[in-house]
Amino acid sequence: MKGRITQAEYDRQEGIVNKHLKPFFGPMKLKLICKTQVNDYIASRLGVVRAGTIIKECNTLKCLFSNAKISINPAHGAKVPKAPKGRVRYLTGDELGRILRSCPEWLRPIAGLAVSLGTRRGELLKVRWEDVSIARREIRLQYTKNGEERFAFINDLALQVLNSMGAGTCKRKGPLFPDVTPAQVTVAFIRACKDAGVEDFSLHDLRHHYASMLRMNGVDLHTLQKLLGHSDLRMTGRYSHLSQSFLLGAAKQLDGVVSLAPASPEVVPEGEAQRV
Repeated sequence: MKGRITQAEYDRQEGIVNKHLKPFFGPMKLKLICKTQVNDYIASRLGVVRAGTIIKECNTLKCLFSNAKISINPAHGAKVPKAPKGRVRYLTGDELGRILRSCPEWLRPIAGLAVSLGTRRGELLKVRWEDVSIARREIRLQYTKNGEERFAFINDLALQVLNSMGAGTCKRKGPLFPDVTPAQVTVAFIRACKDAGVEDFSLHDLRHHYASMLRMNGVDLHTLQKLLGHSDLRMTGRYSHLSQSFLLGAAKQLDGVVSLAPASPEVVPEGEAQRV
């Protein structure tokens, strides 16, 4: 699957072309579009949509020029807005337990695997039982964001969830979660967070929680990149500061144990001074 895009990504790019690029550029041929016109398009989108959306639209435009084999790609070097910093949101205390207990029964294994495997929603919902190997403790992810197959690895929490779904009882086939749509999962999870009293948290943030916990337990960025399926290490780099905070907290445990303050003068019992 390397070098190919998923159907979902194709549909997303097709939507960008039909809803935004075609209405702006009209019937103009690609080879006649210049960098000035690309910048004009970007300017027309500023203040209308978020910076990340404009970047995705420009990337689609770059792909069009590239696929058309136009020698000079006018979308390269265009004045796109700066990408926002990646969000990192993870749970503290007993928040995860409260959320899982608030999930309806059908949603609980989805949330449990999302937080224990670090997969994206789309990747997880497309997993079939044929992709799961309990013996090798791995799950093959065939449908990923960048179209490249990778593996998620079954830790004890994921194994517990899979066993609760009957993984070891028989040779199961078909999707792990049939008849469940991505929208249903997202809406139900937000409702569960609200019921659990956890604010500003989404299903995708379980992936951030997974990455944050691994990073704060010493997993290096390159290994984390492989586990998350990031094509660019810079995306994984958003988790780098977490280990620094964790190490600082560990170092501060020495506070009060080691001190440079002068020791209190020793008190000599009465009568001892006369014998010295």
